[in-house]
Formats: sequence, structure tokens, C-alpha cells
Amino acid sequence: MHRVAGTVLDSKSLPLAGVTVSIKGGGAGITTDSSGRYAIDVPSSASVLVFSYVGYVTKEEKVGNSQTINITLVNKVNDLDEVVVVGYGQTQKKSNLTGSISSVNSKQIQERQPINIYDALQGQAAGVLIMNDSGEPGAEGSVTIRGNNTFAAEGNKPLWIIDGVLTDNPNAINPNDIERIEVLKDAASASIYGARSAAGVILITTKRGKEGKTKFDLQYSKIFGELAHKLQVANAAELRYYRKIQAGTINGTQGTFTDSLNPSFNSDNDLQDLLLGNLGNRDDIKIGILLTCKGKIG
Repeated sequence: MHRVAGTVLDSKSLPLAGVTVSIKGGGAGITTDSSGRYAIDVPSSASVLVFSYVGYVTKEEKVGNSQTINITLVNKVNDLDEVVVVGYGQTQKKSNLTGSISSVNSKQIQERQPINIYDALQGQAAGVLIMNDSGEPGAEGSVTIRGNNTFAAEGNKPLWIIDGVLTDNPNAINPNDIERIEVLKDAASASIYGARSAAGVILITTKRGKEGKTKFDLQYSKIFGELAHKLQVANAAELRYYRKIQAGTINGTQGTFTDSLNPSFNSDNDLQDLLLGNLGNRDDIKIGILLTCKGKIG
């Protein structure tokens, strides 16, 4: 057994007081004094000294034949200062990551076969209410995050951000082009996006080129539709009879029956059937090409 002594300094060559110096596998050790000095008895030259201190990287040093071992400890990066790449496209510190976030990825979107952005998001995030305002083709929906915030309808609309660009109309985006969707649901988002995010923020990240082989995506959908009921209309004979009543010829009174060459008086075309007869058979095909390249993408 022999004694080993030395000094423990920080990265600025200042002495560290209170550093724990122990023998690896040997239990409790000693601490450095106010000048950073220490002295410890080791059982053999094969012993290993362990230097540990809060906020600094723990260091191990083999004793060997040395009687003096001076150590410099390096600062440990605080966990609160670690950079975290969070799911909503921002680089944040852990200390700033306090918000409530829901995330929807491209795989979840593809499984739903969505027609628009509202179909892609509906039922995917807790606290997010998606309403289809109308059943008309191309009709827009509405999104409410965690209930209404104000009596004004405009004040309850979330802030939409597509690839970092603010927009008021997300309807033009193809759901198949979306890589992921993040929904920021609480007041913490206001610290990033300001007062416009009072009703929540929806961030959309679209797909981009990746390294590898060229990839073709083909989506085929068939829409079936049927008119619930048609309006009752008069045929040509009934219409002629009605016009004769108007003209007064039925009751024996004198009248003028005009516009006898009007096609509606002489044909029985079902205009509703002509206009809406093909409503139930429509094919939509969408083809997407994902361009790729070799090497890194800047």
C-alpha cells in the first residue's frame, strides 16, 4: 500500500473543492480541500482512482507507480441545455419543451386514404375536433383545438404553417404529399408564434427528395354516389294541359296558347337524370414521383 496525492483543477486551471476521490470497486473515498488537493492510500499499483464531481465528467486514472496524480475535470453539458430536435420541426432546448403536442406521420395518413387535409387529420389527434361543414364536392371543413376560445368564429381557427410558411387556406395541399403533421394545443405555442396561435397551431411538413432509387407512388380510388331522391316534374303532356288551363281554352273561354314550339312542351327528357345520372361512377387516379439523387441533399 502506498499514498497517492495530487490536485484537481477545472478546465480553467482553477482548483475544485469537494471533488470525490475514490478507489474503483473500493467503496467510499475522500474529498478535495479548498485548494483542490487530495491524498489517498491505495492498496496496489493496479488500483484505479475515480474522480467525480457534480456538473463535471467523471474521470478514471490508473495509479501504476505514480505517487502524484494531478487531474483536470471537464464540464458536463447540462441536460437542460441539450439541443433536442422535436417533432414539430423546431430545434428546442429541453428546458423549453413544455407544450402539449400531437403528431401524425405519413404512414397514419396513407392508411386513411384521405381526400383532403381534414380527412387526414380527423380522429388522429386528441382534443382536435374536425367538422365537415358541407357535403358538397370541394367543401371545406373546420378545425377546433380544445374547444372554442371566443364567440367569434374567426378567433377559433388554428394557425396553419406549411413548411415554415404561414397560410390561411390549407385545402390546396395534397394529403399524399404530407410527411407529418404536428398539432400544438396549448398556450406554450404562443411563445413561438405569437397571438395568432391562441387557438392552436397546426404544422405541416411535406415530403422531399431522398437519397436512393426513384420511387413512383400510384393511388387509385373509386367513388360511388347515388342521388337520394329526385324532384317530381311534369311530363310534356301535363305541361301542355297546364298551359291550356292558363290560356282559358279548357273552360271554354277565349285565350292564347303561345310558344307551342318550346321543346319542353313536346319532349319528355328527364333533365335530372341527364345531369346526375353519372354521379355514382367516378375514378380518381393520383400519381406521385419522388425524385432522388446520389449524395447528400443540402
